[in-house]
Formats: sequence, C-alpha cells, structure tokens
Amino acid sequence: MAFCPRAGKTGVAQIDAKNFPPLAAGSMKKILLATVLFFSGAAWADDYVQPTLPNIVKALVRYGAIDPAEDPLLDDYARAAECEIVQYFYRNDFKFEEVRDAIRKNMDDAIATFPQAFYISGPVYLDRYDFRAGIFRLSDRAPIRNTNTFFFAKADVNLCPNLTNNRTDQPEGFAALPKAYRAVTDRPITIEGLYMSPEQSKLLFELMTLQGNTDKKIYVKFLMTLMHADKISLYARSPIPSDYLMEVKLDAVEFYQDAKLTRLISKIVP
Repeated sequence: MAFCPRAGKTGVAQIDAKNFPPLAAGSMKKILLATVLFFSGAAWADDYVQPTLPNIVKALVRYGAIDPAEDPLLDDYARAAECEIVQYFYRNDFKFEEVRDAIRKNMDDAIATFPQAFYISGPVYLDRYDFRAGIFRLSDRAPIRNTNTFFFAKADVNLCPNLTNNRTDQPEGFAALPKAYRAVTDRPITIEGLYMSPEQSKLLFELMTLQGNTDKKIYVKFLMTLMHADKISLYARSPIPSDYLMEVKLDAVEFYQDAKLTRLISKIVP
C-alpha cells in the first residue's frame, strides 16, 4: 500500500457498539467469544475491486478514457485484460485482426459490468491508548496524515509475458497506455486513531495479545469510487503521461484485525 500526503481534513474512526461488547471479567473463553461478537460486522464493499491493471483498464474503458476504436489502445487493453488470447494469436496478424473485433464486441457487451470502484489496503499500527481523549491512536510507523494520493498499479511488461518485438527480439511492452496509475481524492484526510471506550480498547488489546500481535498491527482499507479519468489520446501534442492520475471520491475507511479483511473493527465515512 502506498499513499501520499497533502493538507486536508481530520477524522477519527468510531466503533459500532453493537459489534464491540464491553470486556467482561472471566475466563479466556469469554474473551474468545467476545472476539466473534466484536468482529461480526461484515464489510459492505462487495462492489469494490483491487486496482490491478486488468481492473484499471476496464474501468478506463467504462469511463471513456480508452477508445477501443484505436488499435494501439485496444492492443494494450488486450495485453492487460485478455493476456492469454493475445499470447495465442499475437504472431498471426490476420487472426489477431479478427481477435480485435471480438474483443471490441466483448467490451461493448460487458462494459456495464466493468469496475467503477476500488479499494486498497495495508497495515497500520496502534499506539498507546489515550484515556483522556478516548482514542486508540495510530502510530507514526504508518500514519494516515493529510492523505489524498494512492498508488494503484504499474503497466509491467511481465504482466503479459512471452510477447517479443519482431525487430528487436525484446519483450513487447505497453506502447500506448501510461506506465503507472494513481488515484487522487478531492479532499485529503487525516485519521488520528480509533475512538473507543477504555473497556473496548482493553478488549482489543487483549485480543491482540492472545494472538501474539505485540506490534498492535491492524489493517486499513480505503474504499473509493472513480469520478473522472482523462481520455488517453494518441494524437495529443503532449506525450502519453507516464504517471496517470484518476480522480476518485473516498467513500469510507475501514479497519480490520486481519490481513484478509474479514474481521471488521471500525469504519469511518469522511
């Protein structure tokens, strides 16, 4: 996960009390039972996808940034999203021309299902609990401070291997699409920590202790919707940007106990 800072808005994550019962005195069994209750909240972001290059190019088609009528753009799209087909027909110019028409038709048929929302995730760390403010603050090891830019993906030549240029015998890269993709939000955000009561923070601390999580590592998930993507033109006066920015709206920020993002701790909506 990579995100970059700019001046912006401050937020504090709040816990849904329904998913976070207070710690009751008793045995370890009660603590483990509380784990199930505490993390019973399910993420609501089923329509958010990871920003892999195949997902990104499909989104760019949906938002009109990639014109499939342009063969170079279509070919790069196919390398990213339909690699196996490209690998199979790449050496036969006549067959590949037929493949282009089939890919265009498939794009037309499936465009309504192409992604329009993404998520990225990564670890963050809790600091000491602030009893005065009632916040389990985030550590400076991976702060979320004045953040408005997120790295999405690179157009790596190895994404679709075994394609070589007939003249140079070198790997065939992406000729028409940008080389890297980032998302930028309209409003930067700072998250100071997770707002919770001393009893709730004690439960979370004991759960992490039981799991040997001495670093107090948790995981953050940024959910965002694509709002605008500039059209990629082969005939513009300026060259194709190596770093392509996509305008997104940050919908929510979720915090999880586990790397698989199944045990929700809290969620904020900026």
